[in-house]
Amino acid sequence: MAAKKISEVFPDVSVFWISSEQTFPEKVLKDIFSNLRSRAIIFIDNFSAFFFSIERLLEIDTPSVPKLLVLIDRTNIVNRHAKNARAIASSVFTTRKINEEDAKKILEKLRKNGPWAFLGSLRSDSERIRMILDKSNRDLLVGLREATEGRGYDEIVRSDYTSIESEQTRKVFLLILCGTVFRAGISRNTLYGASEYLGIGDKEVNESVSQFLAGMIYQRKGVYFGHHQLLAEYIITNLASKVEVLSCVDALIFSLSRFSPPLRRNAPGAESKLFVSVVNHEFLGRLFSNRRTDVINMLEKYEKYFEADALFLLQMALLEKALGGRYVDRALSRIQMALRLWPTSYQVINGAANIIFDTADAASDRITALQKMEQASDILRDQLEDQKTEAYAAVCLARGRIAVMSKWDVSGLRGEWGTIQKNLKAIQAKHPSNSEVASALRSLPLVVARATARNDRTV
Repeated sequence: MAAKKISEVFPDVSVFWISSEQTFPEKVLKDIFSNLRSRAIIFIDNFSAFFFSIERLLEIDTPSVPKLLVLIDRTNIVNRHAKNARAIASSVFTTRKINEEDAKKILEKLRKNGPWAFLGSLRSDSERIRMILDKSNRDLLVGLREATEGRGYDEIVRSDYTSIESEQTRKVFLLILCGTVFRAGISRNTLYGASEYLGIGDKEVNESVSQFLAGMIYQRKGVYFGHHQLLAEYIITNLASKVEVLSCVDALIFSLSRFSPPLRRNAPGAESKLFVSVVNHEFLGRLFSNRRTDVINMLEKYEKYFEADALFLLQMALLEKALGGRYVDRALSRIQMALRLWPTSYQVINGAANIIFDTADAASDRITALQKMEQASDILRDQLEDQKTEAYAAVCLARGRIAVMSKWDVSGLRGEWGTIQKNLKAIQAKHPSNSEVASALRSLPLVVARATARNDRTV
């Protein structure tokens, strides 16, 4: 579009536009260079594909005919070649956001010059403008390409991620994304410490964040973030090697171990938030669903150091609880340590109750099962006195007792079910918008009905 406009305004200038789909870039450029007889402007929309061709041609080119090369690509891709591109990239312009007026101008150019197939399928210009703005808000270049080319978001992001050639740069990127998933930034010191653990020096980190990852990350007051949480989650979940991501989680925990436990008290707010995020059992369990024992083995390296950190012990115990089997006893031992360290934390209390309910369900005899059930219930009943925690405590108590009694004491369940239901309805009246309470009231009657029916058939 720019090439067409310039050729109209300056007819004495030779203007060329080379698309990203060009199969033989060096041959095309060589033909252009050798046949130029006047000033020329050459637009190239895929910097990385053409860079080495341009570099070689400039070495043998005679500068008798002035040439201006305009190269377009992601900032990180341009910067990746910056050291070797001094003769080429004399001026760099960066943009990250567009507004509605920009979108209207883009739309008019696309209507005249294409690509138009995807946008043309939409019903109105307002819908087309909204599409351009919505897509570009996540990531400007990815979004514009998605809106105009009709290519899928995952296809474009995959292409951009795999274009990071350096393993060191990729790991620095993943370190930052591990925090971005939880909207937690990574401080410069934590990033350097984690990178050093992975064998990446400060110089390589600086080059990565300032050049190769520019446009993919940003820095605010010395804290690094990926550009968008959804983009970070997509890359970590679907594109990155799980082995590399786990090594990055390991490195971040190592770097954060420079603070004395408990980190919630002794680390700055950003560092504490990052720590809680990367050891979160749901995050680790979901991301490494096929590697949970590897995660446990990694966390056990830090067990001695964080033995005074209740949140670390809690997350580790909940991960072990999810693994089940021989890990349940370990989880129980660990959660009891966490309870002693932080007996007033509702997170620790609920975690302890859930784990004890699980051990009750897995008990080898009825007496042990019911004893453990009462032990877990006592922990939760204290929370029923606090309005902030009573809803979750009531649901946890109801689900736990019903699960254990369904297996070990159905007659007791028949007698207690009415009281459980009454208590949940009272809690719902106080917390009408609580979805957990509503869900329990919908699902638990069926659980009880199945348990009693099964028991009747057995008898």
